Amino acid sequence: MYKILLTSSRNNDENRDTIMEGLETFENELAHRQGPFFGGNVPGMLDYMIWPWCERADLLKLFGSQFALNKDKYKRLVEWKLLMRDDPAVQKTLMDTDCHIKFIQSHRAGIPEYDLLST
Repeated sequence: MYKILLTSSRNNDENRDTIMEGLETFENELAHRQGPFFGGNVPGMLDYMIWPWCERADLLKLFGSQFALNKDKYKRLVEWKLLMRDDPAVQKTLMDTDCHIKFIQSHRAGIPEYDLLST
């Protein structure tokens, strides 16, 4: 994902395929779990470790709608994302998409703003 976000080359077919393979892996794994989380009925360490990447996934929309998380194709992953976003621990550290976009833009410009959250 960061290869796509931080580089100027955008081979959309190759990038789309890579992203879709990753999303399918997570969707399939959730299908084998005994609840809506990777940890079962409540979020566990795996859920919290994966969350930051999912939180940043909305940035992929910058490259076109083909990168948006399809609600029909990734039903479990979308449900997981909504549940995780409502989790109290996640709420304490949530960074909105606009802040992520500002960082990506500053990084791509060669002057990354690492202190965006402190302002």
